[in-house]
Amino acid sequence: MGFFDGIKKFANEMVDDEICQLGENAQKRELKNRIAKQLKQRKISNASTKKIEHKKVDNLREVFNVDYRDLLFFVDTTMMRNNGTLGIGATDEWVFWKFNDEQRLAMPLNDLLLCYTSDDKLIIVKLENEQLTFNSLPIGDKAEMFDAVIAALNKEQKTVVTYQNMLEPLVERDLTSYDALRLDLLEVLSPAQHVRLEKLLIEKAIAENDPTFWSYAVHQLFSNDSEEFETFRGKILEHTVSLLQGNLTKENINEYLDIINKFDVDGKYTTVKLECMLKLNRVAEAKMLAYSELPESEREEFLAKQEQKENELRLKIEKAINKGEDIFVNNPEYVYVYLTGGLLPAEYAVIVGRRVEYVDAIISKMERETPIINRYQFTLNELAARNYWFNYFADINHEALPTEGNWAKVNKFVLNYGGKELQKRIDHGVATIDEGESYVKQHEKVQRNEEQLAEDQRKWREQWIKL
Repeated sequence: MGFFDGIKKFANEMVDDEICQLGENAQKRELKNRIAKQLKQRKISNASTKKIEHKKVDNLREVFNVDYRDLLFFVDTTMMRNNGTLGIGATDEWVFWKFNDEQRLAMPLNDLLLCYTSDDKLIIVKLENEQLTFNSLPIGDKAEMFDAVIAALNKEQKTVVTYQNMLEPLVERDLTSYDALRLDLLEVLSPAQHVRLEKLLIEKAIAENDPTFWSYAVHQLFSNDSEEFETFRGKILEHTVSLLQGNLTKENINEYLDIINKFDVDGKYTTVKLECMLKLNRVAEAKMLAYSELPESEREEFLAKQEQKENELRLKIEKAINKGEDIFVNNPEYVYVYLTGGLLPAEYAVIVGRRVEYVDAIISKMERETPIINRYQFTLNELAARNYWFNYFADINHEALPTEGNWAKVNKFVLNYGGKELQKRIDHGVATIDEGESYVKQHEKVQRNEEQLAEDQRKWREQWIKL
């Protein structure tokens, strides 16, 4: 490189580092600040909200036809320093973007209130000739940037009300389920408008026996208006139970079971929940549900039948093991019923050991989350207890084992470090009596804390053998 080229390169680098004030002419200062806040919350990199590199100024004008002094923000997506030929930005009136050398696209900024993101598309709701239509524009993997701007726009109260009024006639219509869903995804709608659409989705799902948006509508209605949800609770539970009568995938069963678990507050559908759990091999959960919700006679019958099934399956598994067959390879769900079903390891310890030492050993493994040592590497949570101990286990708080607190750990660390430093001072003959006495007091305090923790843990573990 010649002398002139070197000077030119140096000069260009100096220009590249020059910073320009962004958005001096922008009128929507509050919106500008809101967008900046949303971009920061989402940790969007390469976002210019106050200042912009000088080198980008020409590229913004040539590629996007915008003046940096009019910008509310600009996010450079080139992943190159001082570029600005690709990205997303906005002025008071327009939002524009260009990604991956695709064509430059733009739309009125406020119309983002009529949009939501879906994968690599920006979905736009439109009303043309009294007809509701949905268009889409490509946005690549930049949905989060659009979500940030949409969230900021939804804080502009006057504009939001204007768009809500514009959408009101659409919300009042007898829409198809698909159109109602897409309209409901607009953040700009009022709570009442969301509720209206979600009620429509529920009613249509029941009338048309179409479960496509069932779970979405149920959970959204509960989230947006729990009082209104109460008027639908009975219908929702009845229809969900009817859906479970079909030939469903495990994913569907899980989805509908989640609804019944969450909203069957009276225990009316306990039997349905138990059937679903058994289909999903959630055996331990089914047992605990039976114990807590079924009447005593039904509970004993259910647990007895379940124990018989498990005994039969265990015999089948053990025969296979004795023959040298690895039965778990093609039947991984068998793990959950082997050794009687998969409750907590401390429960298993009580059943087979009933000694403090055995309980201590099991609990210490549980705390380290290490698998128990056996041929098939069952984890501790796959061990189990017999049904007739449920009364005892239901009264135990499995999460209450006292553990060493953060301050105790800090004190031990400081003591250890201080001891090494004190030893150095003693070796050099510069340690004082006060330093030695201070260390002894600190050591005794840590020791007392450790002894108290050991005593608390001993008392906690004793509850496992008080039978």
